[in-house]
Amino acid sequence: MTQNEITKLLEFTILSLTSYNIQNWRFVIVTKQDLKDKLSKLSYGQKQVSESSLVIILCVDLKS
Repeated sequence: MTQNEITKLLEFTILSLTSYNIQNWRFVIVTKQDLKDKLSKLSYGQKQVSESSLVIILCVDLKS
C-alpha cells in the first residue's frame, strides 16, 4: 500500500463511532518485513500477518 492509501484508510477508521465519543485509541502501522515476521510468530504462526502489505495494531486505553 502507498502512504497515501494508508493515510486514507486511517482517516476513515478514525471516523468510526466509539462509546461516548472518547476515541481512546492509537494505531501502530507495521510495514517492515522483519517486524511482520516476528508478529506472525507471536500470532500463532498466522501467515497472513507476514504476507500482508501492512499490519495495523490497535491499542486502546481502557481506563480513559
